Amino acid sequence: RRDGHAHAGTAGGAGQSPALAQSGQTDDGEHDNSPAEPPSIPRKLEALPGRKIVAGGDKADWMYVDSWYIIGMFPNPRRVNIDTKFPPDSVIDLDAVYDVGNGRLARWEFYVSPTPRVTPPEDEEYVIYYAYTELWFDRPRDLWIAVGSDDNSRLWINGQPVWISGYQLKSWRPDEGFRRVHFQEGRNRILYRIENGHHVSGFSLLIATGENVGNPAP
Repeated sequence: RRDGHAHAGTAGGAGQSPALAQSGQTDDGEHDNSPAEPPSIPRKLEALPGRKIVAGGDKADWMYVDSWYIIGMFPNPRRVNIDTKFPPDSVIDLDAVYDVGNGRLARWEFYVSPTPRVTPPEDEEYVIYYAYTELWFDRPRDLWIAVGSDDNSRLWINGQPVWISGYQLKSWRPDEGFRRVHFQEGRNRILYRIENGHHVSGFSLLIATGENVGNPAP
């Protein structure tokens, strides 16, 4: 948000333990009832937009994360920088401005996507861009997420790596990969790094929120 209070935090890096749910027990000792296998994503995806998950909220099998701060475009000619660490890989400063070459400056811009596929408002070929958001949970929950990107992408939750896609150039699809993730009570920081190889780009983060998903077992 542009209110003079930038969110600063360390992003995920190599060697950190993934924030994956390894058991059915939450931080407060309750056992989570999310399924052992990821729920399916129908061909005609009907997902509600949002960034909060609370008991008694709107019912839908999936919620797509719609609100992001996006920054780019860090150069990646011929994909030579696909593994290069740019500043947002280390620190998230929403007031930062970066020189990305050719007399251009990159700034974080707030964007709300009307669809599960998030397409940055400024999209170019052979670049790297980042998307940052914060999710809020009423209590600790272990939930399935679905990720998808066009092209390569990496995802961190609360500074820990959760997902890295393959290096092949590919089209976006919402069910590219699934992870069962532990979300802490309150604020959860999400960082997405996305590469656009050629043509248009896009990414998505879906969270399984269907009935009984994430509710404590009886």
